[in-house]
Amino acid sequence: MTPALLNADWNYWPEERSPESIWESSAQLGFDGIELGVYDPEAQLSDERLARYETLSREHHLPVGTVLYSMPPWLWPSGGLASAGHAPRAIAEAIDTARRAGEAFGCGVLGVWPGADVLDRSTDVAAAWPVMVSSFREIALGAGQLGMDVAVEYKPNDLLGNADAALRLCDAVDRPNLGVLLDTGHALWRGEDLPIAVHVIGDRLRHVHLGDTPGPLEADLPPGWHHDFTAFMAALDDIGYDRAMSLDMYGSVDGGVLGSDEASRYGYETMVSAASRARAPR
Repeated sequence: MTPALLNADWNYWPEERSPESIWESSAQLGFDGIELGVYDPEAQLSDERLARYETLSREHHLPVGTVLYSMPPWLWPSGGLASAGHAPRAIAEAIDTARRAGEAFGCGVLGVWPGADVLDRSTDVAAAWPVMVSSFREIALGAGQLGMDVAVEYKPNDLLGNADAALRLCDAVDRPNLGVLLDTGHALWRGEDLPIAVHVIGDRLRHVHLGDTPGPLEADLPPGWHHDFTAFMAALDDIGYDRAMSLDMYGSVDGGVLGSDEASRYGYETMVSAASRARAPR
């Protein structure tokens, strides 16, 4: 199917599955590749791990397609890319993630989730926003020198809490290789209509994470669990989106709702069916 459908390795982390098991499962289910999750590039993208991933990619004909540098609040309790004191380290790690993934796998997209920079009543937005803009300008410049795009992931309760905030960041940074990562679970949590979100983001869309939720919470369920994704796939076709999409279901696996294999199979089958329906003659 087009776009390429990837499985994220972090969907298997709650079960402590080995890379060998992740690649074998994803290949058997029919995925087009793997997205790697990174908290610390020196750990998740060490030379030893990269060599292991390269071997598995060859053996299973399943390449690493994209990489996501994530900054959860529990790892960055004092803030990250919007914090003057912590931004230099975060910028360096994001660019290092791009370098390692680009050199090893030829990845064209670096996803960045700036989840350490929350938005609540104590947030000094006037101070945080220009730091965030400056941080992403540096990341976009560094990734651009490596031939990579950057996709910023928005999420409710973050400083970048919706599609409009992510687009404002792109406008402020004003680098052609900076775009948006649309996580369908986050968008549904925010109350966004998925096809409308696709058209609002338009040619700024650089990557997609696929998940589902019944309402204003983060459920990380497989796509199709609560919502029909046919119109979403049709909207992607409308804007000519031909980049990758990745399943993002960590929470439902971690919570014991589904096993990683079951969640991956459900998500894969849902998206293949949604794409087929979206392209069926009317």
